[in-house]
Amino acid sequence: MTAILSVERFDFYGLCRAPEKLPHCIRGFQGNYAEQGGLDVIRGLRPDMVVAIFKPQSPSVHGYVAGFAHAAKNLVDVLGGYTPEATFMVSSTRVFGEANGGWVDEDSPLSTNDPRALAIIEAELRLLEIGNTTVLRYGGLYGNPVSKRLDRIARGSIAPSWPIRYSNRLHRADSLGFLAHLMELRAAGATLEPCYIGVDDEPAPVHVVEEWIAEEMGVPYSETAPVDHLASHRRCSNALLKRSGYRLMYPHYRAGYSAVLAARQERYRRVEALREARQ
Repeated sequence: MTAILSVERFDFYGLCRAPEKLPHCIRGFQGNYAEQGGLDVIRGLRPDMVVAIFKPQSPSVHGYVAGFAHAAKNLVDVLGGYTPEATFMVSSTRVFGEANGGWVDEDSPLSTNDPRALAIIEAELRLLEIGNTTVLRYGGLYGNPVSKRLDRIARGSIAPSWPIRYSNRLHRADSLGFLAHLMELRAAGATLEPCYIGVDDEPAPVHVVEEWIAEEMGVPYSETAPVDHLASHRRCSNALLKRSGYRLMYPHYRAGYSAVLAARQERYRRVEALREARQ
């Protein structure tokens, strides 16, 4: 994100468990948002803007509660009565109640029976109470050329065509680009919406996406990947994102995965060249 935002305009501070891994342009502090007192350094910083990127501590319900609900409470507690000019929380489209492939937007009903979604929703509500908060409900993020999904498809196993399961995605470059866009707008004095859905232009069935990837890889494939028949799915609208003025770098899965597969091929080429050089 620092590569997208004006470095001259912003001073960046990062708080995480391993600050030594942060880019040199971010001043790092050690902390853990899931622990009480783990964010105490924020009291002295009094940041103009806060970006909260929470993750579940484990796949269990308890892990989601610790990584989202408890983390948000810890952030609110450490801020005390201080209200930053803008607070952004990276959330998930998982919070929506729609479970059968229907369309949703920012005003659609939220889940009432998914305990992991409820933990995320609780975190959203806590941060929205601060004021000047914007929640970014992102779809599935992708962009890493090395992933278990791509490895599985390369072995010829793709998702089944039935039952149809829609997926929503956003290239990680756009996840940062959209956040930076909103930060720039807020810094310029614009009023932001309390929530934006962050997805590309084309929700698509999982099997359609994976079939296209397999075709691009040039591998034979069959519909043998396991599928959760009880998993909820939906199609998310990005109309509000577009109205904000943001232009997607990767507006659909074909554009995004073309770049990912090119990076994957280049990575393997370099690995092979290094292997040959060592022989």
